[in-house]
Amino acid sequence: MLGYKLKIKSLPVMKWALETQVNDYMWTNHNSKNQIEISFSKFTEKSLFYNNQRFKFKNNNLGCTVGNVPCKSLCQSGEEINIISVSVTVSDFEAIPCNFTEDDAKDTSYILVPAFISELSLSEELTFTKVLHKIIHLSTEISEAARTEFIGAFFDLLKKIDSLVREKLSGGKGENKNAKNIYLKKAKYIIEQHYSEKITLSDVANRLNISPVYLSKIFKETADINFSDYLLKVRLNHAETLLKDLNIPTSKVAAHCGFCDENYFRKQFKKFFGIGIKEYRRINNSSTLFHELPTRKNYKE
Repeated sequence: MLGYKLKIKSLPVMKWALETQVNDYMWTNHNSKNQIEISFSKFTEKSLFYNNQRFKFKNNNLGCTVGNVPCKSLCQSGEEINIISVSVTVSDFEAIPCNFTEDDAKDTSYILVPAFISELSLSEELTFTKVLHKIIHLSTEISEAARTEFIGAFFDLLKKIDSLVREKLSGGKGENKNAKNIYLKKAKYIIEQHYSEKITLSDVANRLNISPVYLSKIFKETADINFSDYLLKVRLNHAETLLKDLNIPTSKVAAHCGFCDENYFRKQFKKFFGIGIKEYRRINNSSTLFHELPTRKNYKE
């Protein structure tokens, strides 16, 4: 896994924090030597040119760019891509580019940040987007308290990234080809197909011909999450996408995603994403990309 061993020796200062959705995406890195950028993006397929090497990704991607590293990325023509990006400047930090090994997971003297990690799970996606949305919200505030809270949120983001990298380097909780994981995959598929309906643990267990108690145990032991929490996260993930369309009332978004109570939906959205629906819609509608409009013009591989 490509990335950086990072030591931050001074406090970060926010450069930008935003979310945007664009078509015909092509981005060229313009970071300066004292800049750290962390971004999460959702797409079907993306090509990344990093230090003269080409990498292809699918689905969700967490990327960290530290200093002035040659980097270009693009998606298929006409594809819509969603980007959440946070960038800071740090006057004094140490960053060692490297290809992480399992031994690096045991070294706690550095923060481990990846150049990129692709195909994040839903749980991982929500972990990072919650903190990123909180930082975006704080970027709209000008008080000293907000500045202090931003510093805490940024280091919390680094801590979560570091934990993810160490987990993956150590083998993590990768899926083995056993009965429990097969049931888990099938259960997740059923939830994805019926999240907008009134669906329960017993409903899914009956479809799989196993007991609800056994299915509940599978989620806790294999996915490290309760069934109800996983279902909630799936619904909120779909709701987030629908909320980007300001023509759809919040009540209809809630109903479509399986929430019978709009107030409960609002409460859970803020809890998981760290920002209220009203503020989320305002930020998402007003944000633009930080340097220039993504384009494929004059792009050469």
